[in-house]
Amino acid sequence: MEKESKLSPQQVSQIGVVVKNVDEAVKYFSKLGFGPFRIITKTRNGAMVHGKPMDYVLRIAFGMFGGLELELIQVLKGRTIQKEFLDQNGEGLHHIGFAVKDVDAEVARWGEAGFPVLQRSREPDFAYIDTGRIGGVILELIDQVQAAESVRLNKELTHNQET
Repeated sequence: MEKESKLSPQQVSQIGVVVKNVDEAVKYFSKLGFGPFRIITKTRNGAMVHGKPMDYVLRIAFGMFGGLELELIQVLKGRTIQKEFLDQNGEGLHHIGFAVKDVDAEVARWGEAGFPVLQRSREPDFAYIDTGRIGGVILELIDQVQAAESVRLNKELTHNQET
């Protein structure tokens, strides 16, 4: 029997979807009312993937739907949990992101409860937690300051396109 946990993620800030092609996904989700989107290419050197340092390159689109950020993730290069997900499942819902005050403290709490880190980066500070055993959805812990900044940038883009 699994140990009962007192974990209670508080603030949902993001839904992450793994896609084959960010540009096509942006067109599709824009038709559904998401966005506008800002698209970046992000290189991560030395991020931890399954406890081992990895370099990878992602193309990511961020857009808003109400107060929730939609993150569309395309892996351009390298081994990541998103690439594993795409290879095993195809495109789809990958993670739910939660803004937290202290990523290190939350990683420790989740680890103590039996949910290890799958992937971790420090800049920006986030960690994907292995919660996919049932339902297949991973949780992402995101530094709340960085999560708020991403939402601010998305809202600024939305405001600029409306004026």
